[in-house]
Parts: sequence; structure tokens; C-alpha cells
Amino acid sequence: MMILTTTGHQHLVHQHVVYEVFLFTIQSDQRKMTRFPLKLRDVYHGWLKRLEEHAFQQKEFLERELEQCGIRVLAVRPKLGYREVRYLHQDDMYTDRLLNEWLKKECEQLFCSYTYLM
Repeated sequence: MMILTTTGHQHLVHQHVVYEVFLFTIQSDQRKMTRFPLKLRDVYHGWLKRLEEHAFQQKEFLERELEQCGIRVLAVRPKLGYREVRYLHQDDMYTDRLLNEWLKKECEQLFCSYTYLM
């Protein structure tokens, strides 16, 4: 049995993708919320807006880290059941596949970890 581990640069790339998916999900939920007459809509919207801003700052931080490490994400493509991530690191091309289920769990953990923002 082979045990696979991620390298430091893979971890940074994976976290970057997680934050991209997380931000997309927050923005999608905000748009969907406007269609329904929720009694606490303004509260929910304010909370999601703060969550979005904080997550965006973290994504920008990760982008600076990637740049400092000489990593450039070329593409993140949704496929059936996973995201395909292509990136360059020190002139070498890498392709990773991140399972949608894993991304969902990571986003859920992020969401729960940000509850202190309220």
C-alpha cells in the first residue's frame, strides 16, 4: 500500500482552491437569499458579507504566499466529482484532483470556524 502525502506547495494550492470554492459558495448563497422573504435577511446578509470579506482576505494572503513560493495556478476546472487544478512550481507543471466531497467538508469546516465573527 502506498501512502501519499502532500508537499508544502500542494497544501498551499489546495487551500487556495478551498477558499475559491468557499467564496463562490458564499456569494451564491447570498444571491439565493434575496429571492426569499426571510425575516432576518438583513442579519444573514450582514453576517455573510463579513464572512465573505474575511475569507477574501485569507484568499489574498494565500495568493501572496503562492507568489512568494514561485507557484502560479493556471486553471481550476470543475469536472464530474472533482476539481482539476493545474499549476506551475519552479517550471514544473502539476495537475491535482480535489474531490468535491473533500472540498465541501473543508468549506463546512471553514464556515464553522468563522462563527466567532458574529
